[in-house]
Amino acid sequence: MRSFFLLLLSGLVLILVQTTPWGPAFFRSSTQDLSFVFVIFIALNPPSPIGWLLAFLLGYVLDALSGGPAGLLILIGLAIFFLVRCARRIMLLESVPSRAVVVFALCASVNLALSTIAGAMEAGPLGPIIKNIFSHSLWAAAYGVPFFALYKKACVHLQNGGRERAVL
Repeated sequence: MRSFFLLLLSGLVLILVQTTPWGPAFFRSSTQDLSFVFVIFIALNPPSPIGWLLAFLLGYVLDALSGGPAGLLILIGLAIFFLVRCARRIMLLESVPSRAVVVFALCASVNLALSTIAGAMEAGPLGPIIKNIFSHSLWAAAYGVPFFALYKKACVHLQNGGRERAVL
């Protein structure tokens, strides 16, 4: 239960950074993907119903703060969680680069879907929109790497029972 509250608090802090106006000053142009990267991080943890609940709660908070269509970000968060869980069974997602590729692909598809839903694809030329989506996804993959490095370090530390130092 302690880990649930710690993960929930971490997710809420990331959503706070994501939704504040000063967030882009620190994270460049890609703060909207912080919660999606965190949901991917949760999905890579050992299976438990707590992950599903966290993905739902983080999507609910994002929906409440975004003012967009009700349930859209909940659905996207749960879909990302489900896709990563299924991908873990098919592919080996143990290395940090493979996880960064998954973050890039999922964030690009989510940003493309959100742009299509928002009608941005019809508003102007596709070049700048696709370039923006590509850059956002690259930034998400770049700051997703520390999440996964910390995850791997924490897993090694827990497997050793806290007796030895974790080595990346």
